[in-house]
Order: sequence, then C-alpha cells, then structure tokens
Amino acid sequence: LSAIRSTRIASQLVARQGRLPGGAALLNRHIVAAAPRLPDGDIITSRRAVERLAPTLRFTIAGVTFEDRQKKVSELVKGQALMLLHDPSNVYDKNAVAVRTMDGGDLGFVPRDYNAQLLDQGISFAKVLSVGQNEAEKWGAVIGTQPGLLSCALQPMPFQTPLLESKLGLESQAYVKALAKSRGSCEVTGITQAYLSKRLEPMPCWRYDYKNRKIELARLAIVCPQVLSCQEHLRRISGPDGDREHDEAVELACRINSWEKLDMEDHLTWFLDMEEKLVQEEWSVSF
Repeated sequence: LSAIRSTRIASQLVARQGRLPGGAALLNRHIVAAAPRLPDGDIITSRRAVERLAPTLRFTIAGVTFEDRQKKVSELVKGQALMLLHDPSNVYDKNAVAVRTMDGGDLGFVPRDYNAQLLDQGISFAKVLSVGQNEAEKWGAVIGTQPGLLSCALQPMPFQTPLLESKLGLESQAYVKALAKSRGSCEVTGITQAYLSKRLEPMPCWRYDYKNRKIELARLAIVCPQVLSCQEHLRRISGPDGDREHDEAVELACRINSWEKLDMEDHLTWFLDMEEKLVQEEWSVSF
C-alpha cells in the first residue's frame, strides 16, 4: 500500500509541476538556495525543547456519531496524526474547526469552546491520544494539539502571484509585524535568528472556505529557511521513482512533526487532491 501510494504521489507531483504556474510553489522561489546548512539534529533538538514548553490542548472529538463518522473513528490508532481545518462556511458556527484524517476523512469537530485557540493557524495538526467506546457502544476519541506550535507541512494554493511576494514577502510591513510577534524565532522549530546564517522567512497560513471556494489568509507566520526548503522539496519530484531530496524532506518533516511516514504520505495525497480541486474549481485567494 505504501509503495502504491508513494508512486501515485510522485506521478501527480511530476504532472503538477508542468501545469500550475510557478510549479504551484507556495513560498518564495529562492528558498531552497537560501537555506542554511544547520545540522538536522539542531532543528530536531530545538523542536523537542519547544514541544516540552508548549501547552497541549486535549479534548474529545465532537459530532462523531453523525454522518457515518463512526467507522472512521473506530479505525483511529493512538499516536495517529490528524488535521484540524477551520470551516468558515459551517452553517452552525462560522468559527467551527473540523477534525480530519490526514487524507481528508471527516471525523467531526473540535468542541466549540476550543475554537478560538485554533482559528489563526489555518491548517493545524493533532495526535490521537486514546480511542474507545462508551456504554452505548459508540466510538469516540481524545486528541491533543499544541496551538502555538506550527508543523512542517504543505498548504494547497491554486497559483502564485508577484502580488503575494510584495504583500507578504521579506520587504513587506506584514513580515516586519510577524517577525516582531514571533520574537525572532522559527514558529516550527524554535530556532532563533542568532543561530541562522540567513534571515527568518515569512510563511502564510491559509484557511479554506469550501462553500464560497475562497482561500483567505489566517496570518503570517515566521519560520527558518530550512523548514521552507523542506516544504519545497516535499512538493518537488524529478520522476515517478522519486528523488533523494524529496525522500530526505519526507524524513526530516516526519522527524520534526513526530509523524509516521504513512501520516506524511496521506498528507501529501490530500495536498495533491486539494490543490487539483482548487485549480479545477477556480478558487479565489484573498490576503
């Protein structure tokens, strides 16, 4: 299964690079060349330290008994990675945050009382802490997430424009404000500017409005160039058999996020399917 999924991901990425403007890159084209040569161990050590300090939000997934979600919930395993997606088109709550499997499967929602802590993340991630049945034999799951800690992952975009660079790039006022708010440290790894040979970089966090087919800027985050380089290589494949840089990026991202490789494969599958959807349905981008 893993080999089949990896081949599919590689084939789609190769085809995608020829169709989408700019190869569908979400970030600045100079990122790969600008990445500092920090040892991976430094980034991982820093990430683990930040994880120990960042508070963890724990809650039971809401709405698991509706819309045939029980089967998906019953198949969850402890430690499995999940996606949390703001759902502004939700008719019951415009601040609703959906809980999805890494390939997009619908599991339910974050309890309403916790939504405010996740709205500015765009796409965030969680881990399954426990799975079980109640007295009525209904399946449920407790999950945990660290709202103040971003992951090394991909965000779908239908196109790239020069306006994005001017509004959110290194010379923009938005970058200056985001850098000050981050206190000069990477929001994924915790590495500070003092340990980098290159400047910390801006990374847009997007939210997706399925009803109105619109992508909106949730906020501008600050990350180290090595994280952006890793993200860039996650989406760049030279052939159906893959390439070394992509494989190394998968391994590094899994280490940063503490994900299994299957979690990353599911995430890449969702990313490719979602980006295809954005292009075909001509979603608009607002920032």
